Amino acid sequence: MKIVVIGAMLALLSGCASGFEKYYHPVPSEKLAQAIPQFAPPPPKPAIYLHSANMQADGKQMAEEGYVFIGESSFFGPTTKSNQGQAVDQGKKVGAAVVMFKSQYMDTRSGVVPYTVANPNVVSTVNTSGTVYGSNGNSASYSGTGTVTTPGGYSTYAIPYSVDRNTFYASYWAKRDPNKSILTMPVLDSRRRSVWHSWPVG
Repeated sequence: MKIVVIGAMLALLSGCASGFEKYYHPVPSEKLAQAIPQFAPPPPKPAIYLHSANMQADGKQMAEEGYVFIGESSFFGPTTKSNQGQAVDQGKKVGAAVVMFKSQYMDTRSGVVPYTVANPNVVSTVNTSGTVYGSNGNSASYSGTGTVTTPGGYSTYAIPYSVDRNTFYASYWAKRDPNKSILTMPVLDSRRRSVWHSWPVG
């Protein structure tokens, strides 16, 4: 029965948008207005890199290499539900050249889920016998066997579960065309907020 319950849950989840899409926050378009004309066409599939422990340094390095921060996804959930591939898919949707990914263990949720099923019907055998007396004083004996079906009721089972949860973060970066000039671009500060810095061309 545990397999049935888990299978039903996975079926429901399979049709949902990924956390990277649901919790995507783009840089406001007015902040990117100056940088967008300098973007190079995105590749068919964004490259994927891992964020280090120093995300501010990661952002600075990306900017120095000609990348522009265009958005981020940040959320938490079951470890097995989200992955790098989903972050890449979201990066492709938003026109990113590079996706930087980070995931860390957060906690484990455990408990039980009640699962109620109908029991099979109960079939009982009934034996009957007796004597019938007529008005003329005659009598006759009879006997027989039959079955009676009654509902079997319901049974409830406690299905245990244990789910590890992670935090997930992805930042999305467009590539600046080196043949075009750019004056400023957003990078990540220590609080993962986009701030603007000037970078020379070349």
